Amino acid sequence: MDKNCPNCGSQASGVKCEYCGTLIPQQAAANSPPKSYAAPPPIAQPSGQIDDRWLLLLILSIFLGVLGVDRFYVGKVGTGILKLLITICSIGTLCWIWWIVDIILIATGNFTDSEGKKIVQK
Repeated sequence: MDKNCPNCGSQASGVKCEYCGTLIPQQAAANSPPKSYAAPPPIAQPSGQIDDRWLLLLILSIFLGVLGVDRFYVGKVGTGILKLLITICSIGTLCWIWWIVDIILIATGNFTDSEGKKIVQK
């Protein structure tokens, strides 16, 4: 099968041009499908779990959890405000119980963020 050289345009019969020595690219067979190149699929984390914020959340909950800072950190703004208002308006038992329950939930890996994903230890 004769082809034209891409470099000098002369007719070449093999894989190399006899005139200038340029390599001639081989054409794919007529019945073979064209190659398609696709990006590799993204590496997925296990659904429903986030594991990189656990320690910071636990520390925030222990030291500032009474003020609702832990809730603000994970995006639960409504309950963060509620926790803060309960603490400011009345130093009641409800706030202290809520604070301890949050620490236990975080430590055991059962605390979720605003999207419902568990925040667990690595």
